[in-house]
This record gives sequence, C-alpha cells and structure tokens, in this order.
Amino acid sequence: MTIVVGDGLQGYAPNAPYHRIIATGSAASIPSAWIEQLAPGGLLIVNLQRPLLNVILLIKKQDKTMSGQVTRCRGMFMKLHDGERVEPAKRPRGLINPVIERLTAGSFCPKNLFNTDFAFFLQCHLPAAMAYRMTKGQEQFSYLYDQSTERVIRFDTEVVRGSHDLWQQLCSIALAFQRLGQPGRFEYIFQITDDGRQVFRLGEHCWQML
Repeated sequence: MTIVVGDGLQGYAPNAPYHRIIATGSAASIPSAWIEQLAPGGLLIVNLQRPLLNVILLIKKQDKTMSGQVTRCRGMFMKLHDGERVEPAKRPRGLINPVIERLTAGSFCPKNLFNTDFAFFLQCHLPAAMAYRMTKGQEQFSYLYDQSTERVIRFDTEVVRGSHDLWQQLCSIALAFQRLGQPGRFEYIFQITDDGRQVFRLGEHCWQML
C-alpha cells in the first residue's frame, strides 16, 4: 500500500492508469484527472454532491466516454476543495419582494423542494440552484435560490415572493416532473461525452451538469 499526500482532485498520475478508483471525497462534477487516469474498462465510484443532489455514482470508462448509474448506496463524503479558504454559500434571507401570487391548494407545494427525487430533477434543470429553510419565531420559510442568476423566491404561509421568472420556471419544471411520471433518481444514466460534457439522461431527455 502506498499513501500519498496531495490534492485529491488531481488524482495520482505516476501510478495511472487505474482499473478501480474509489473517491472518498465528494465533488460537484467529475474531475478531469480522474477521467484521464482511469483505464479503459475501469470503474469509478464517486459521491456527486450539489445543493439539491447527493448521489453515489458507479461509472465505467469506455474509450473516450464514460457512463454509469446512480447506485442505491446511501451516504456522503466531505467536499473536496483546493486547499484555499472555502467561503460559505450565499443565502438570501429575510423578506423577499414583491409578492408574486397567493398560494392555493393547486399551487406548487414548497415541501417538494426537499423531496429527494424532485430535487434531483430540479437540479438537472437548474444546476446552480439551492433550497433551504429559515425560521423566524414560530414561522418557517422555504427558499429557492439560483446562484447563477441570483434569482430567489420565498414561500410564506399564504404567498410566494420574489422572482416571477424563477417562480414560472419552477412551476414548469414541476409540471414536467409530473408528466414524466415523477421519475426516481435511480432511473437516470450519467454520461461523460467525448467532448467532455457531463450529463444526466432520462430516456430521450438530457441535461448537462458541466
């Protein structure tokens, strides 16, 4: 056994290629070094972790591409980083204006933001989105924040506030989720294409994560 101290995101090229790689740190996307250092036919187990998504992937390398699936393994690893100070993610809080509309029985239910399968589907459409809750006194508010556009919506008890565009997009994504039969995260195929794109596929649908 050889123990090497270094940047795990860079792998360890001197002993490559590897037939098996188990990454015991999570990443938001698969580092290019791991892809390059995996032997043809080799397997990679990795914890892919984003604000709305936390899965263990089993990926096989095939020539210049890689494909795999979401496993039923549960758990998570600490996020890998480059050794610099990690800044906490920005989370808008407090009152968000304007009021978009009143919530009714037929409105999107904010609890769905924390449903594992819907959150996965939502992350495919909004790769930089995060959902979180804030409590003030006896009240609890749910937020959806798209970091890439800085759009945010907040669910109060009776109304939804914030970005009208993000609200409309969320409602459209929820409708698409219903029309596809509320797919579970284990139904997706993960692929890295020959041009380096990292995507999730579900039937004829494809979403790019990197």
